[in-house]
Amino acid sequence: MTDDIGTVVLVSGAVGEPGQRVFYLQAQGPLGTQTVKCEKGQVSALADHLEQLLADLPAIGSTGLVPEFVPSWEPPRFVLGTIGLAYDADTDRVVVLLEELAVADEDDDEEPVDLERDGLRLEITRSVASVFCARAKEIVAAGRPSCRWCGRPMNPDGQPCPRMN
Repeated sequence: MTDDIGTVVLVSGAVGEPGQRVFYLQAQGPLGTQTVKCEKGQVSALADHLEQLLADLPAIGSTGLVPEFVPSWEPPRFVLGTIGLAYDADTDRVVVLLEELAVADEDDDEEPVDLERDGLRLEITRSVASVFCARAKEIVAAGRPSCRWCGRPMNPDGQPCPRMN
């Protein structure tokens, strides 16, 4: 079931040391704070796609202030699977759909069944989207550097690179 929590402030965060970090998205709105655990690549991809969506929208005057919201680690509501983005021209809001990761049961040999998954439908202003993108890029960049050949994160003590094989 996807909960529509209306217009929110959306932030990303990470807990732990580079290489061991847990990434999350947090939305704060009328229904309180909702935390979703995710991967570094999902935070990066969401920021990239939001930036592209914002660049494709017609320019407007002032985009308004962004309410202050500092993320804090709370137990996640679910682990993020798919992300959907849309733009609602009537309300001038970006719609972000976050859907729970569907995990197949390895012991089950039968056809997969459509399971009810948790989800959130968020509406964010252009200002919130812009601030989210900037902060998400900072969080992603604060991690381990990428290998120049394969693009995978490098460990301080090195890592096996598939391209150096």
